[in-house]
Amino acid sequence: MNCNRSSFFQNIKTKLIVGLILLIPATLLADNWPVGSGGKPTRHSLSSESGPEAADLLWQNGVSAVIAQQAVIEGNVVAMSRIFNLNNVLQGTKIVAQDLSTGDTLWTSILPVDFPDTDWRSRVSAMNNGAVYATRSGNTNYSYMYALDVADGSIIWKSEGLVNESSTESCAFASNGDLIVGNFDNIIRIDHTDGTTVWQTDRSCPTSNGQEVSVFGERGYYWEPAVAGPKVSVINLETSEYLYSSESLSAGLIQQLGMMIGTDGTIYAPRSMNNGTTDFMFALKDDGTGFEELWSTPIGYIPFSSGGIGPDGTIYTYSSAGAIIRLDPADGSVLNTSQTIFTSVGASPRIAIDANGYVFVTNGEFATGKIFSFNPDLSTRWTENITNVNIGGPAIGANGTMVVCGVGTNVRAYEGSYSLLAGFTANETEVCAESNVMFTDQSNGDISSWDWTFEGGDPATSTLPDPVVNYANPGIYDVSLTVSDGSNSNTLLIENYITVSELPEVSFAALPEYFCEQDDPWELTEGAPEGGVYSGIGVIDGYFYPELAGMGTYTLSYYYENSEGCGDTAYQTAEVWICDAIDEKSMNPKIEIFPNPASDVVSIKFQSENSGDLNIEIISTSNVIIFSHQYKIYKEQQTDLRIPVASFSKGIYFVKIVLNGRVIGFKKLLVGP
Repeated sequence: MNCNRSSFFQNIKTKLIVGLILLIPATLLADNWPVGSGGKPTRHSLSSESGPEAADLLWQNGVSAVIAQQAVIEGNVVAMSRIFNLNNVLQGTKIVAQDLSTGDTLWTSILPVDFPDTDWRSRVSAMNNGAVYATRSGNTNYSYMYALDVADGSIIWKSEGLVNESSTESCAFASNGDLIVGNFDNIIRIDHTDGTTVWQTDRSCPTSNGQEVSVFGERGYYWEPAVAGPKVSVINLETSEYLYSSESLSAGLIQQLGMMIGTDGTIYAPRSMNNGTTDFMFALKDDGTGFEELWSTPIGYIPFSSGGIGPDGTIYTYSSAGAIIRLDPADGSVLNTSQTIFTSVGASPRIAIDANGYVFVTNGEFATGKIFSFNPDLSTRWTENITNVNIGGPAIGANGTMVVCGVGTNVRAYEGSYSLLAGFTANETEVCAESNVMFTDQSNGDISSWDWTFEGGDPATSTLPDPVVNYANPGIYDVSLTVSDGSNSNTLLIENYITVSELPEVSFAALPEYFCEQDDPWELTEGAPEGGVYSGIGVIDGYFYPELAGMGTYTLSYYYENSEGCGDTAYQTAEVWICDAIDEKSMNPKIEIFPNPASDVVSIKFQSENSGDLNIEIISTSNVIIFSHQYKIYKEQQTDLRIPVASFSKGIYFVKIVLNGRVIGFKKLLVGP
């Protein structure tokens, strides 16, 4: 169903009821940071790991560099580009892979030069499915995308098509792992297994560094220019079909920031071109047919930066005064403001947010480069200096290890923390009455037990990690989960999480006891509520055609769906008999069949007005004669025939009685216990 309602976060209130948290190392299912810009294909910069509690270094070393670049993480490998010679464009940059736990260099690589006159530096775009994706595009030039084996840096494939994503951008991924690359004048989907082009479709772009695509489900969102200012467009990632665009989101042309997308599908589109009249964060809702603008809030000039979305849905971006601001997802109002983190015009801060809601931000500055750690309300936890941090922003990987890249050999990994943190998702949060909802545990920690409570649900409680719950009645319901690691517990309560809409009461006019095959079409009427659809074998445009259906028993239905997308169905049984040869004048209304239902022997009793040959047939609903026998009867004689049916399969049968070649009776017989 698709219920219309206001933003998810207008109805949701999250409460964390936290027990004592034991800070111990843990081996958990690791979250990754596969996409350089924004961490995930949605680019919301949110990790399910628990980041550093303090500025405790796990290791600090790396290949020397003069400009810092963004790291990506998969499993126990972190990869980044290290520019060691600015004057040697083709050979002055290495792609480096390091062990996330120790910092040891695993391998380095310099990409092949395919276009000597235009190729740019070797550059990491993303890492996923055991491959580092790297390219020499980045300076408005087209080049190939390479897949490097994460184990040793060897080339797995070179893309069939060309890419020209900008130097601060990164590709995203479709649900199957295919690369979605935003180029200046096209979008290309690259098969992640062999580098072939799945599809390529034209697009236009406002400016370079405004090319990347943000992915949610099977849709990709990207910027396009318009006379009145840049607009958000959406593409179907399966078919490459352009779907629709928003209105222009403030005037101007320059656009050097991609979009981030919340877990509910809300698109957060930052317009930033160093102009107070145009620089706003816009929240858009994609309703499947177009965009609705929910709100807009002023922001600062922050090209090439990244924003973030906290685990509670609040949005983190930057003010014109150089501070981080936390926005209410319901209306865009500013909830909190941090200390000033940058003063340079055009600084490129980058952000990562952990499962606890802690915010980690590099300020993008050079001589005054720093990393900051904030509480969710943007009060400061700790800071450290990282000279020339540039776009070497934070990336959070396994065990909460956070990597930040500076210059020289200053690649830092901060030690993550273990925290027991309840979390969950549902496959649907808006359903119709009598629907099932599948809940999935997303908790962080070494979980040993789960204790769910489902208001309005069946079951009302569960100890399974991933329960399925039925909601029979309309309403808005809370869900809570308490997890334990055997020593400590943590509870997440989400109020108003599940919205259940009412099913309509559906009916239609009663059908006759039976139809004959030769009958005229029967109009199905009185469908309530009006506007539904009749269906079933033999049903066409609201009429039931007995001749089309043929002899048998059929289920006819009437389905109605209300404006909230909730539907229900009324059912009735239609029986079609073979009675086209029945002689109405010779029909004997006194034929009795008993017992009915019968399980052993059935008696057929009647008195005929004529003598002659009597034939009894018992026919299945599939028109197969199960029993046939002839008898000699006499006028006005009471006839009582006993037929064994114990060997018949349970079900519906028809008894056909023929006297002297004329059908004098056609009756329904039920066989069963």
